[in-house]
Amino acid sequence: MPTEALRQITLDRGAIADAVLLSDEAGWNQTPEDWAVFVVRGTVFGMRSDDRLVATAAVLPYGPNFAWLLAAYGVAGLVSMAAMSRSLDRRPHASAVACLAGLATAFAVLTSLAFDHAAGLAALVVGVAAIVLWGAASTALPPMLQAAAMRTAPDDPDGASGLYVAGFQVGIMAGSLTGGLLYEHAGLAVAIGVSTALVMVALMCVTAIRGLFEIPQVIRKK
Repeated sequence: MPTEALRQITLDRGAIADAVLLSDEAGWNQTPEDWAVFVVRGTVFGMRSDDRLVATAAVLPYGPNFAWLLAAYGVAGLVSMAAMSRSLDRRPHASAVACLAGLATAFAVLTSLAFDHAAGLAALVVGVAAIVLWGAASTALPPMLQAAAMRTAPDDPDGASGLYVAGFQVGIMAGSLTGGLLYEHAGLAVAIGVSTALVMVALMCVTAIRGLFEIPQVIRKK
């Protein structure tokens, strides 16, 4: 399509029907309600060819209403790391189980809220509590697992740490790709639900394997 035939516009409520039609043609998962949020709370740019909407881009401000929640998420992570630093050395298995249980609980609550489309003060309080719990558990777990990996390989702690970091990065890549595809094709509730299921599987596996964090005895020859 020649670029000369394209005309840039700013979408308003009157263009929501055209935006939904574009979503359907492209296979996106945005609903009319989603487009209404984009138009009302942000700025949505579009490109028209004649009278047909062929492309869109939205800019949405987060604003102070989300800043405090992100701060709470981060503070919860710092507090949990300080609180669990000693229990990691004394009870690594129980500490990992506790973090995974916290993550599973947080994700299960968020999944329920997403599927129910819950609103109101009660849903807000429960959702905030789940996000804070998410921040606490997810921040404490990675350094805990890395330290455990290094302790289980006393002859080569750097190698064990490197393997852990490599696996962690692969997990981030695979999780981002899978989560993005789920969100695009199935929606937010399904994406969080799959996350809940995966964390629960990890929780069951870690709970079942009792000797997972045992430190091997190294016999040195003199």
